[in-house]
Amino acid sequence: MDHRSGSRSPRASTGGPAQLACNGIRRTSCRLDHGQLYLTNKRLLYLGDKQNRTIRLSQIVDFSVYNNGVEIEKDRGRSPFLGMAGENDVFAALLGRAISDSAG
Repeated sequence: MDHRSGSRSPRASTGGPAQLACNGIRRTSCRLDHGQLYLTNKRLLYLGDKQNRTIRLSQIVDFSVYNNGVEIEKDRGRSPFLGMAGENDVFAALLGRAISDSAG
């Protein structure tokens, strides 16, 4: 399902994110790391086996939820795809609420 920050209403989508180049091969996704994702009232924290990342909620312009994960669109830089196994609709609801609450 897609979630647009303007409307805050999800729309069904079975597709995944745009194709990426992974090791010179066009694929729909490639695993770069494995780890835990935490959502706080100020940021998304990714604690991976290889590296850790933080995305402030104020940087998130939009996000799209798919059956295999969530793509985060930021105000600048790359838009990461966070692969997940299930409960994506619950995560989308929590993320949408956290973004709304942090905006004011």
